[in-house]
Amino acid sequence: MVRVWPVRQQSRKSHPVTLATSVQIPANHCINENSSPLVC
Repeated sequence: MVRVWPVRQQSRKSHPVTLATSVQIPANHCINENSSPLVC
């Protein structure tokens, strides 16, 4: 969650769509595989 904050700030200045998609992919992996923190 901490990493999402800085990424969001830069996403607004650069490409919010591209960065937003990149953030959603790893975020889903952490949520889906909550049992294995190594995936995050």
